[in-house]
Amino acid sequence: IPLCVAVSSKTGIPVDTLGGYPQITVKYGRQITVEGNCTILEYTGELLKIKCKNVIIKVSGRNICVKLMDELSLVANGNISCICFEE
Repeated sequence: IPLCVAVSSKTGIPVDTLGGYPQITVKYGRQITVEGNCTILEYTGELLKIKCKNVIIKVSGRNICVKLMDELSLVANGNISCICFEE
């Protein structure tokens, strides 16, 4: 667990005020985890567009499916071919 997520869960302080940018983990091009307070802007089977504080993350590929989303993280599976960032 990233330090900012652990501190947030213990104190109740929003994780985005502690860590700044989201932490992103990609596993084998099949799963992406974004930790931080995020909002889904666009979601199809080929595109997942997420806004996290000062950055927009675009995940493209095939069969993209959001498996989990809560106040601290988002997990999506699929055949991920590209991850782009916009500020």
